[in-house]
Amino acid sequence: MWVNVGCTLIETTGLLLVIAVGVPYWGSVDLLATPSGAGGNDVLLVLVFQAAVLTFLHSSASRIFSTWQRSAAIHNARSRSR
Repeated sequence: MWVNVGCTLIETTGLLLVIAVGVPYWGSVDLLATPSGAGGNDVLLVLVFQAAVLTFLHSSASRIFSTWQRSAAIHNARSRSR
């Protein structure tokens, strides 16, 4: 339990540090701006690649999670039968 509390405190401290560093820049950056030389096709290509990567990561994570669930169910069934 104390390890969880310690890790949570470290994570919270890091998040607060990132927020504190970013506060001076709040609202001064246009997050939707693209370079003037970038055409519409370049942006579309980046979005397609990003969607492909996110889809791959999601499907991989789903497979890993379902494998873990099956393994945990088998382990629980074996430990109950003993």
